[in-house]
Amino acid sequence: MRFEIEVQLGAHIFKYSIAFEFPQGFKELRVFEESLSSDSRPVFTRKLAQAQLATSTKDEAKFLIDWHLAALPIIQERAAKDPLFVFKQWLARALILRPDPLA
Repeated sequence: MRFEIEVQLGAHIFKYSIAFEFPQGFKELRVFEESLSSDSRPVFTRKLAQAQLATSTKDEAKFLIDWHLAALPIIQERAAKDPLFVFKQWLARALILRPDPLA
């Protein structure tokens, strides 16, 4: 099961994606992969428990997240102009009336 959203906020295009899987032997869904990008540049990516946060330098911060938790609400933004902050603020204020626009 995969959920994706793409939105233009100001001059920037944000893409968020999260995919879940139900592995054999598990009793709950787990996050398979998750990502957020701004203008095609990754803000963070995640594959299973391994997450990578892009930084302003060439280095990336790597850390582990529980498979059952989404990374988006957990990762702390650094400033009000941080793409993570901008997207999370917009998403918190969004009202989704019909999740499947083709239905």
